[in-house]
Amino acid sequence: MTAGPRRSTSSPDPRANVRQLMNGDVKLAVFTVGRRYFYIALSRDTPAGVLVSWQSTLNQLKQDGTFERIYRAYLPDAELGDLLDRQ
Repeated sequence: MTAGPRRSTSSPDPRANVRQLMNGDVKLAVFTVGRRYFYIALSRDTPAGVLVSWQSTLNQLKQDGTFERIYRAYLPDAELGDLLDRQ
């Protein structure tokens, strides 16, 4: 019996996630939004351009403050910490 691809991967570097997904090393790539158990997961069948677009959009939302405004609208007293890392 040969080992198949791992079921999922998560890395703070979205390029590593995309590379492993596209190489067939994993079936699911999980994009880490922060280090506090907040993730966005996309299927292996998701086109690479969509993955890159998601990460780019998330980075922009963090940079312009939109991410924090949306988050605080629902959890005003939450500790955002590294969720606000602006890449």
